[in-house]
Amino acid sequence: KPCFTINTDKYKGGERFHGLKKFHLNNAREDPSFLRQLIAGEMARVTGVPALRCTHAIVTLNKRELGLYVLAEGYTKDFLAEFFSDPTGDLYEGGFCKDIDEGLTKDEGDPKDFRAIETLLAACREDDASKRWAKLGAILDTDRFATFLAFESLLGVGDGYDFFRNNYRVYHDPKTRLLSFIPHGMD
Repeated sequence: KPCFTINTDKYKGGERFHGLKKFHLNNAREDPSFLRQLIAGEMARVTGVPALRCTHAIVTLNKRELGLYVLAEGYTKDFLAEFFSDPTGDLYEGGFCKDIDEGLTKDEGDPKDFRAIETLLAACREDDASKRWAKLGAILDTDRFATFLAFESLLGVGDGYDFFRNNYRVYHDPKTRLLSFIPHGMD
């Protein structure tokens, strides 16, 4: 059965479905329990790692019952506002098996402005360790990043950023001017 992403206000302007403007219907092909994404998301949020809220849905399309799905909220300003003081910043998508220096795309913000990522890359490439740490602290929320990495490691998210450079987003908070990593696809 197919997966879907529904954006309710793309053409009608502002309508919501049960409070959501955008949501994903995951067929749970890789999770026969239909619980991994839901449980992992709950655990992430408890540790302070931004993660999508999930539930279950029975989906019917054109009078054809497709069955059980995992319904996850979308990466919208509503989602970002739950975790960041300013939800109007840039949201980058990592893509399939791409690190931050391999052509991220933008879900939110100016699609041509990658200055925050370029600043992070420059900090990572600094040879002097003390200067590198100072530069990283000026662009990356290092505490949140350490929590993100620990969460992925402890949960064994082998398809995430830490182990596979996959299934992640990066948010640039315009208020703090810091980048934060967000897990994606924890099924």
